[in-house]
Amino acid sequence: MHTLNKVRFYEALFIFIATIIYLVRRYFEEYQNLFKFLSEPESQGGSAYQLADIEGYNFGVNTCVPIAGCTIFFVAAWYVFHYHTFPKIKDAQQDDKTFISLVITLVLAGAGVFVYLYLRQFPQYYHDDNGNIIGAGAYSLYRQRNVISSTVAMLTIIGYYECVAQLYYYIHTKLSEDQKGNQVYIGYFLLICLASLILGFSLTGEVPEFLFDMPMENLADGTFRYFFYMLVMGLLVFILQKFCYDRLLPAIQHSAWNLVIQHLVIYFIICLAGTAMTWIAANDFDLEISRNKRIVAILAILLIAPLVIMYLRQVFTKEKIQLQTQISHKSAELVALRLQINPHFLFNALNTLYAAALRENAEKTSDGIQKLGDMMRFMLHENNQERIPLSKETEYLYNYIAIQRMRLDESHPIEIRINIQQPDKEIYIAPMLLNPFVENAFKHGISFRQPSWIYITLTLDATHLYFKVHNSMHAKLENDPEENKSGVGLENVRKRLDLLYPDRYTLTIEQSGQDYFASLVLRYW
Repeated sequence: MHTLNKVRFYEALFIFIATIIYLVRRYFEEYQNLFKFLSEPESQGGSAYQLADIEGYNFGVNTCVPIAGCTIFFVAAWYVFHYHTFPKIKDAQQDDKTFISLVITLVLAGAGVFVYLYLRQFPQYYHDDNGNIIGAGAYSLYRQRNVISSTVAMLTIIGYYECVAQLYYYIHTKLSEDQKGNQVYIGYFLLICLASLILGFSLTGEVPEFLFDMPMENLADGTFRYFFYMLVMGLLVFILQKFCYDRLLPAIQHSAWNLVIQHLVIYFIICLAGTAMTWIAANDFDLEISRNKRIVAILAILLIAPLVIMYLRQVFTKEKIQLQTQISHKSAELVALRLQINPHFLFNALNTLYAAALRENAEKTSDGIQKLGDMMRFMLHENNQERIPLSKETEYLYNYIAIQRMRLDESHPIEIRINIQQPDKEIYIAPMLLNPFVENAFKHGISFRQPSWIYITLTLDATHLYFKVHNSMHAKLENDPEENKSGVGLENVRKRLDLLYPDRYTLTIEQSGQDYFASLVLRYW
């Protein structure tokens, strides 16, 4: 995660540098073009024009400002979407901040297009009937429909950049997990290729005044427009199929019919809005009856294609996921039996119970034995299930913490805070996902020589589980029998999360010399 954050930092820095290069190059080219334009009358035996001779045109206001404004607004829209909007969408954060961030992206993109088209003017000569130059002026390409279509095109570019960036992040993460051989250099090679493309565009790239500027009827004359038209359609289909696979399909599988209806309504709204947006952008508000048939074709593609892709993804991945899940369950069962209730913990627990029996009557001892029995029963029965009620998982946590408390001497400065929210309805999760974090906290966060603390928090909303464990850190003892077992349980949990909740969880771990923080955000349906 740290390496990926570093990549994203240098990505923003590189985009900033590429933007400066692009602006400098564009200004130099525009100045050269203006110089050639002013010198054109000399080819007809006349004298060169001066900039002041061009009626209604100012190089700074009508060329420099719109180019800079459009570029800056575009980069700002990209930055907001890339670093704020999309991460929230990816983490399924449906809150006001996500909506505001999305609106800001749209406003910035639209503002960039508006500034460019409204202020941009192009110098031209006026000719008489004999073709002689009789004057100079400027013309504008500003139209409201051009603002809308170019804004759609700008948002499409941002969307495709995000797709490429997320693909690279995924490859980078996978390569970072396996540093064997020369695989790490593959990531560097991909990064150099992407950087070269961006830098190459900054140095030589040309953008049409309108990204939808050519007729669609003749592909030979309208290749660019047709290509961009397909990009918009492809991006919409990609977004819709991901929405269906990540939201609609899980809701259907869990019989959450209220959510199914809600997601279907959102799906149809996106289809209709996407159809209208694509039609407006590609046809410049041309509402001829002969062309209206294309609206039906666009809507049909957006309605059917994502559902077909969703079904194919489910069919092709179902068998693989089932096999991986079975292997994961068997492996997790063995690892859990060996690690979660390990001999060292049992030895300490039994010694604690024995010492308690000597100090007092059997009440505390029997209570501890009962909790230990409940934990063993959980390991033998509940842990073999694919899903268990969250209440069972939290009950196991309480029992584990209660037994660990019995080991602690109240005279030592050890603080344990537990805040577990009880769900309004029964929620099912995979077993033994939470306890490894708590065990890790007790394993590394408790010292009888130094002040120690453990804070455990579990909260819920309609779709997500938020589990946080924050504890102090202490150096291990030289004779610690678990010195060489650090992190195995958490690594096992991470692998199970990858198999059971792909793209549905976020695991953040931060560690320093004084404390350790683990945060798990899980979309449980």
